[in-house]
Amino acid sequence: MMTRNLLVLLCVVLVSCPAAGTAQDSVTVDAKHYSWDFGYLPQRANASHTFYIVNPGADSLEITEIKPGCSCTSVSDATGPVAPGDSAAVTITFRSGRYHKFVRKITGVRTDDSTTPKNFLHLVSRVYRPGEPTGGVKCEPPAITPPMVDAVFDAIPDTLRVRNLGTDTLAVDVLRKPERLITNLDFPTSIPPGADAEFIINWQRPLRADEIFGETFTLKFSGKDETIITVPLIGKQPTRKPVR
Repeated sequence: MMTRNLLVLLCVVLVSCPAAGTAQDSVTVDAKHYSWDFGYLPQRANASHTFYIVNPGADSLEITEIKPGCSCTSVSDATGPVAPGDSAAVTITFRSGRYHKFVRKITGVRTDDSTTPKNFLHLVSRVYRPGEPTGGVKCEPPAITPPMVDAVFDAIPDTLRVRNLGTDTLAVDVLRKPERLITNLDFPTSIPPGADAEFIINWQRPLRADEIFGETFTLKFSGKDETIITVPLIGKQPTRKPVR
């Protein structure tokens, strides 16, 4: 019987699974595949990321336990069998609460794989307080409030404003956005030194609180230095005045 091997991959990283499933090919996994970096994250935010447990072997893989590191993280139930060549999604939500500065939360995933029975999924963030600097950029607001079901939906987009605080041009990359909640996100590909840029968010419809839980925009700004910042969605929404 072939030895089963387990790969834990980030959903945003494109990798190719070995066709033959040999031991040498399937166990070569970069450690970054087990980790997701939210970058700068405000206090009292909910931020989620989905990892994928991939079974590249010839036999069924059983996920027997998923254990979060503390009460500030919650995990979707992905226990059960994973067919050969298939994967199981594990969504982990971190509640930043009153944490401050660098935070790493580790979730253990146990399987019946004899080679690597236990794997660890890492969520990393730099939790900041209101008014604290966030690397080479300033992002306002620190959290986005989408239109909720109890508010008048006027289809007016929300705007996220980012200022480049550095002396070099920053390339812009969107690492994560709530695809199922927005119609589109308009944003610049670069921001000159000292300039402001706008990210225009167009929502599909009024949203429920359970739909936005853990949803975020995660943005990366690259120049001489790199800044990652996560902007969470929050659910409190004052009623907007209807358009006349």
